[in-house]
Amino acid sequence: MAADSPSPPVSLPSSTPPSSNPGRLLGLLTALLYGLFTLLPNSNSLLVSWPWVFVWQTWLWLTVLWCLWQIGQNKRLISLGLGFDWLLLALAIAVAVGNMTAQFPAQAHWHSWTLLAFLAGLYGLRGWLKIQPQPLVTINKLLTWQGYVGFAFIVISLLLWFTQTLIPFWQSAAIAKEMGLTKTFSFGVLELQNWAPIGHQNYVAGYLVLILPLLSVLIWLNQGKKRWFWAMALALGLIDFYTTSSRGGLLGLATLLLLAIIGVGLLRRLPWLWWLGLSSMAIAVVGIFIGTNDRLLTSFTGIMGGQGAGQFAYRLINFEIGWRMGSAHPWTGIGLGNVPLQYQLYRPVWAGRESEFIYQLHSTPAQLLAELGIWGVLIPSLLTVGLIWQLIRSLMNRNLVTAKDNSVDLNTVKILIWTLTSALVAYGVTSWTDYQLDNVCISGIIIIYFACLLQLCSPDPVIPEPSRFARPVFLAGLAFLLAIAVWLFPILRAWQLSEVAFRALAAEKVPAFTQYLTQAENLAPWEAYYPTQLGWNLGNIALNTADPGEREELINRAIAALERSIEASPHQEFTHNNLGWLALGQAPPQASQSFATASQLVPAKRGVFYGLGLSLLVQQKLDLAIEAFSLECLRDPLFITNPLWRNPNFAPLYPPLMAKIQSTLSQLRQEHGDDGDYQKLLGQIQGGIHWWLGQFSQAEAELNQFGDRQAQAVVGLSKNPTQLEEYLPALGNVAIQVVQAWQNPAQARELINQAWLQVNGTPMPEPLLQQTLGSLQQAPDFYTWLTDYAPILQYRRQRLGFGVNSRHIDGPNPSDFYQVTENLPLVTWFPFMLPSPILAPALDNALQPLRLELWQAIAKD
Repeated sequence: MAADSPSPPVSLPSSTPPSSNPGRLLGLLTALLYGLFTLLPNSNSLLVSWPWVFVWQTWLWLTVLWCLWQIGQNKRLISLGLGFDWLLLALAIAVAVGNMTAQFPAQAHWHSWTLLAFLAGLYGLRGWLKIQPQPLVTINKLLTWQGYVGFAFIVISLLLWFTQTLIPFWQSAAIAKEMGLTKTFSFGVLELQNWAPIGHQNYVAGYLVLILPLLSVLIWLNQGKKRWFWAMALALGLIDFYTTSSRGGLLGLATLLLLAIIGVGLLRRLPWLWWLGLSSMAIAVVGIFIGTNDRLLTSFTGIMGGQGAGQFAYRLINFEIGWRMGSAHPWTGIGLGNVPLQYQLYRPVWAGRESEFIYQLHSTPAQLLAELGIWGVLIPSLLTVGLIWQLIRSLMNRNLVTAKDNSVDLNTVKILIWTLTSALVAYGVTSWTDYQLDNVCISGIIIIYFACLLQLCSPDPVIPEPSRFARPVFLAGLAFLLAIAVWLFPILRAWQLSEVAFRALAAEKVPAFTQYLTQAENLAPWEAYYPTQLGWNLGNIALNTADPGEREELINRAIAALERSIEASPHQEFTHNNLGWLALGQAPPQASQSFATASQLVPAKRGVFYGLGLSLLVQQKLDLAIEAFSLECLRDPLFITNPLWRNPNFAPLYPPLMAKIQSTLSQLRQEHGDDGDYQKLLGQIQGGIHWWLGQFSQAEAELNQFGDRQAQAVVGLSKNPTQLEEYLPALGNVAIQVVQAWQNPAQARELINQAWLQVNGTPMPEPLLQQTLGSLQQAPDFYTWLTDYAPILQYRRQRLGFGVNSRHIDGPNPSDFYQVTENLPLVTWFPFMLPSPILAPALDNALQPLRLELWQAIAKD
């Protein structure tokens, strides 16, 4: 059937014919804003910044108003039909109960309002399609418009990726080439995957899984130049999909192609050779994607070789957290929007330093289970079953509503139903690997597809008669919208004031910053972001203030603000950790409590047990302090190389600390002797400690059994400094360059710079380079350089993604108050000597009883 062919009316004459375009301007404005949020670069993050949050909330408000306007103008209450209203009623009840039982109800209300607006959009679109005189033509126009939006999305995505990712990579590769290095492109690097325009490569892939089948059906529905246009759009869409390098997206694409193969076989009845050819092409597409994309190929070969678990640890952790949240609150869930506020409370000990904090669980089933309990699994499952049942019914039914006139091609309707259902099912597969419903473009296109399917599958062509309940519903809805506006005003006003505050901070107007951010906090006291930013920034300013009196005042105000933040959101390691550092010089017992709480939330966080040990040391609790320091070193063995241990105040603690570490290591190795990987890790740590202490024979005994070739080579060249060349082949390229810099002082600058560039991606800062070159000249041998003359790396760890995870991005990303000092060459180029893996489940589980003993001892003391 041609795209512009007529479709017969689907409704019988009624006593009061409805308007086919109620609230036309509202509908157009709503559609325009939907298109804007689909195409807006970095939209997922911008929606939580001022003024875009205001535009977003206005769009939600207008969407509900458009739905109500149709009810008020046409005086009809049009249901979804096909039993789906009951499912959404159950969803509404589950959300309402979750709101009442949530630990953080304000956040639950905020996200519930968003859900309500999207459901209103579904009902509004369903009602609008229902009253159209030619619904199939209207659906065709609607889907064509969505296709154009999708095409614009693809073009913008490729342009942004090319200009903001690919070109900068080529420029950095050219710089590296000038320094004698070869920098190759790899999709395994997160920053090189296509994030545009939504903000993350998995979001882009998820959207494309939904839009690609639509582009395919538009090729079939159109002829001539339009068909070629949509074919080009599909080809660009596949290229765009490839650049995302999304593993979850690939699962969805594979599902989509499988369903397409089945659909062609069922609906078009092609000769089997043609069908076989199309099937081979679909398989070839997936094979090409995997074979030519290094990230996808590594994942595929890892899974096929039974070694893929580590690649998906991040999602396993988040799925575990979702399960814990849901099982702790099976009938209610923890409430919408509560996941980031309770994330670290439910985070498993074995997660180590992986996925320390995130705002969603990267799996739609896990997210819904956490937020809604069993209803978050049951309702979507029934919804999926309902969609599949309607698909089966459409294939078997020869009397579909839209086919009651012979001029309508029944096969067209079936193909549309199959295509839209396939898109939703394929996206459902992708959604297992990520949670993306907070993206307007993704939720919006799902609602459009669902509304079209309801119209295509509906068995009843009759438009409901005017209802006497329509006007009361309309008026009640308007009153509700007015209440929403009143409720939203202080929230949005606080957001706007915070943006003004951060601009004042950038202009170094601290009093104005404090005033505006305090006002924002007063308007929305449940939002911990405002006192957190106030406390951290005041504390950060205090650290750079020379006047002791002003410094103390700023610290006291910062402590008070962070304490208010903890009252609003008590399960945030960042707040407790940095409150501990501020309180260390003011109230050591309070600092101990803050560090203890932070270490309970993220036990493997680097620096937290060191901070706890410092607070105990200040209180003259030497044994507990050494216990805390040892736990820091056991989880992060490189900490024993920290230059601070040479400080006169800490040097006396080093011998008992090393003795404690050694004895604990022996104990841990005896208790878990049957775990090969665990024993290997502990053997590597033990061998590295022996090497650090200059006990080369013992180091060789451990590392020859458990260590890798590089660690063995470093021990060898440390023991036999005159035979460096003998051990070079066993080292990696970076380590070789550093050793060669020691051997060839004339080339040291170039070699050290190259080694630094390979690890960090940028040239080494000149002051650090000069310090490194000077230390190389002073040291008598290579081992002594690594241990006694090593340059010191000092910095504060940034909390990257803090704003995104907090769902506010107007303020600066903070850094920990803890000033890190590290042995530069060991941490940068030789970390394998004292391995500190991000994920070490067996080690973290083994250390947890020791941590519990320390926490209990602190509580009793």
